[in-house]
Amino acid sequence: MAATLITGATGFIGSHLAESLCARGEELVGWSRRSSWPEELTFLNESVALSPVDLADRESVRGAIADLAPERIYHLAGQAHVAKGEVQPELTWKSNVDTTRHLLEAAAELPQPPRVLLIGSGYVYGAPESGRITDASALHPRGAYAISKAASDLLALHYFQTHGLPTMVVRLFNNIGPRQQPSFAIASFAQQIARIEAGLEEPVLFTGSLSALRDFTDVRDSARAVAAMMASGEPGDVGIVAQGRSRPVSALLEGLLSLSTATIEVRQDPSRVRSHEEPHLAIEPELVARRTGWMPTIPLEQSLRDTLDYWRARVAATG
Repeated sequence: MAATLITGATGFIGSHLAESLCARGEELVGWSRRSSWPEELTFLNESVALSPVDLADRESVRGAIADLAPERIYHLAGQAHVAKGEVQPELTWKSNVDTTRHLLEAAAELPQPPRVLLIGSGYVYGAPESGRITDASALHPRGAYAISKAASDLLALHYFQTHGLPTMVVRLFNNIGPRQQPSFAIASFAQQIARIEAGLEEPVLFTGSLSALRDFTDVRDSARAVAAMMASGEPGDVGIVAQGRSRPVSALLEGLLSLSTATIEVRQDPSRVRSHEEPHLAIEPELVARRTGWMPTIPLEQSLRDTLDYWRARVAATG
């Protein structure tokens, strides 16, 4: 059986995708900057061969791809933080664009080119005047992170159009669920609640802006959508994975607080408020459902409960 490669396999989305594909019996190889699985992912150790490949090293990537000759590549590796992009724009470009170019170059050189699915970001759309975003909406990226993701998407499509490499792009919006880092809002809220419940923090939860409306999808639903697009998408496809329903961040915080027995004060921290928040946008995905029949199945309440339970377990184990 030909191998399936996941770059960024130890990350939030990559690890959930690996877990989902393992359950289907696929032969998986994971690439990461790490040489071993983090402790919470050691259950993947026997199912996914993990290799520490530096995607920034062009020749290393060419050699590793030539040796592996994968049939499918899910490309998730890169710099995933919007705020970090503004502080470290050069690193963000190298992490998201140069690494993608190296991977696509190497894949295009194989005698049997693999199917390549690049995981993009909804941030590439910016804020269109219509307030609506569809699969075919024009790109209006703002900021280093969004620009780097848009450039990566265009590179993938360029390699399909000029090299015949069967590439596809799937753009995700706001993913939530277990194992997300607390640099993201919902995971931060859950971590703070878990620490307050454990008596490690005063009963005050700090937030940024709570008024923003966002389209939240459970990462496990997103992993299913990504796998379905690899199986059923057509080369050159660009699709959005989202619920198609926006909720205020405050509603998710209220949902998490309702799952806690602690009495917690909510306080806005000016340092957590972004200088610019995109306005409310109506996300109207269509292509992924049409190609695959995918629909999200995990209720928001379960996503919040599982996220909070994950952080309760982490806090109990590590403090």
